[in-house]
Amino acid sequence: MPKQQQRLPAQASPAISGSALSQERALARFGWLGDPDDLLQQLGISRAKLRAIQHDDEVAAALETRFAACINTPWRVEHEDDAVRAFVADAIRPVFYEMVRAAWQAVPYGFSVFELVYLHPQDARNKTPGRIGIAQVIECPFEWFLIKPDQSLWWRDDQTPVDELRFVKTVNNGSLRKPHGDALLAKAYWPWFFRTHGWRMWAKFLEQAAIPLMYGKTYRPAEKPGAD
Repeated sequence: MPKQQQRLPAQASPAISGSALSQERALARFGWLGDPDDLLQQLGISRAKLRAIQHDDEVAAALETRFAACINTPWRVEHEDDAVRAFVADAIRPVFYEMVRAAWQAVPYGFSVFELVYLHPQDARNKTPGRIGIAQVIECPFEWFLIKPDQSLWWRDDQTPVDELRFVKTVNNGSLRKPHGDALLAKAYWPWFFRTHGWRMWAKFLEQAAIPLMYGKTYRPAEKPGAD
């Protein structure tokens, strides 16, 4: 009689901790996936989709009011060395408006990135002769970049670090849970969505179920004698 083969107990498969959504958020925390913002994940949209809200008339007016208050606030450069403080102030003064405009985009979108185009110390356009100057400030689309939990800036497409002496990031209330910052427009998404799509559905209802009908009223001519 052949020996019965001893059956080994089947090994239990490793337990999967949490749902797929929790795993996705865990991966996003380390920068392996997309935006780790909890609110944007609940909304099911990307951060770039928030630009549609800015086109709303009321939202645009509120944002312009806040930016006007920011740009008209007196500013100064603080540093313990007077020479350094004067140099930095002279360098950014010609491009101050463009720099603040680009950095302020972090308020509605959570973070913003702008590029500095430098001037040679001997360039005639340089406002600080003998030192490096700033020729231009270029606001970059924030979807080109991602921010790691250690607040380092990386290119999104090839996953390489960015030269942070050339590209400057601004983060609004950034934290370990929200390395890309707190987007103000994300909080206004549902009010904007219901108002916009509510009017759209109402217009479609009027087009389909409330078609106006023509109603005419005529008068009979005066009856002639002998006429039927």
